[in-house]
Amino acid sequence: MRERRVKVAAIRSCDCGIQGPENLILMLAERLRGSRFDHLIVNLWDGEPLRVALHEEAIRRGLASEVVATRWDYDPGVVVKLRRVLQREQVDMVHTYGAKAEVATLLARPGLGIPLVGSYFGCFPMWPLRVQLAEATSLVSLRFFRRVLANSGTLKDELVRFGFRAGRVDIIPSYVDTSEIYPATVEQRRTARAALGLPDGVPVLIQLARLHPEKGHRYMLRAMLRVLQAHPQTIYLAVGEGWLLEDLRREAVELGVAAHVRFTGYYPDRLEALRAADLMVVPSVRDGMSVGLLEGMATGLPIVATRVYGSQEAVADGEMGYLVTPGDPAALADATITLLRDLPAARAMGAAARRAVEARFSADHVAAEIMRSYDAALGLAGVTAGRLAPAASGLGAGGDQGGRPWP
Repeated sequence: MRERRVKVAAIRSCDCGIQGPENLILMLAERLRGSRFDHLIVNLWDGEPLRVALHEEAIRRGLASEVVATRWDYDPGVVVKLRRVLQREQVDMVHTYGAKAEVATLLARPGLGIPLVGSYFGCFPMWPLRVQLAEATSLVSLRFFRRVLANSGTLKDELVRFGFRAGRVDIIPSYVDTSEIYPATVEQRRTARAALGLPDGVPVLIQLARLHPEKGHRYMLRAMLRVLQAHPQTIYLAVGEGWLLEDLRREAVELGVAAHVRFTGYYPDRLEALRAADLMVVPSVRDGMSVGLLEGMATGLPIVATRVYGSQEAVADGEMGYLVTPGDPAALADATITLLRDLPAARAMGAAARRAVEARFSADHVAAEIMRSYDAALGLAGVTAGRLAPAASGLGAGGDQGGRPWP
């Protein structure tokens, strides 16, 4: 008997560049090639000019992608246009990423009988009020979805506290392509440092994250005061774009650490940046399962992270690095100094982090879990997920930098 194919529309409101969710959408679409699920990326766009980073990257990779253009943010015309796409493409199921996509899909869906799956990455009270309101909308809109995919166990608990039924919330963490992201050789490390203008022999810390308040860059800048006392040549490499850039630059100058901090902005080769580093810092005060964190672990970097949501679920304290209290620069500094003081032990922790990513957070492994959630949403929980396609070549879009796509 011929296997039934299912068309899934992944809907994302694309008013920015490639960030964590966009990277996850692209990796999942690649893994679904050759499975029972045909994947269509739908980009809700209200920007000028009409250039959509996620759409462009999807087309470059040979993935099915469409743009639903609107005249302004929250233009009601998006509902009619989206409904037409769902009907024309004979979509069997929708998977949304973000509040705007959730609301547009709910309004476009009546009469179509399409089951809905939504990804939940948490709400961020440190963002501007309009963003807070949009994020809080998810706590209402996702109640009408058949399955909700929480980015970590802690976020599932959060949803349950908000009244969601635990049985329809699946824990689906972020994931990385472990065939594309891997530890560097000595020569690759040397080449990466040269490309970034970093001298050999100096300790390099890396944070790969958009420059937003919840990512905790400010605490790492303050931690650098103490780190530099113990290791005066240390460089903190902050890779990513965001609206806090000028504030962070000013704060680095005021603290007297600017000479040891590099804000790269958008950097086109995240793997090169990771290869230049000795350890990864993740000083977030609130976060889901950070894609940047998993990329650092996949590169074999030891981790200094805060005990927030996905970080504490991904990093085994004392085995892969250290977990510290959020918002505590002294604790960040002390953990960093401990790792820099004993680099052989730090490298062993990095190797353990790599093994953990391979076992729990590889794209193939998590994609299989997502397909099981899709089957549950379709009422086909007993159906085998099907064969996964091999990863496509090329690094593609990744990380959590914000800004433009990876080339």
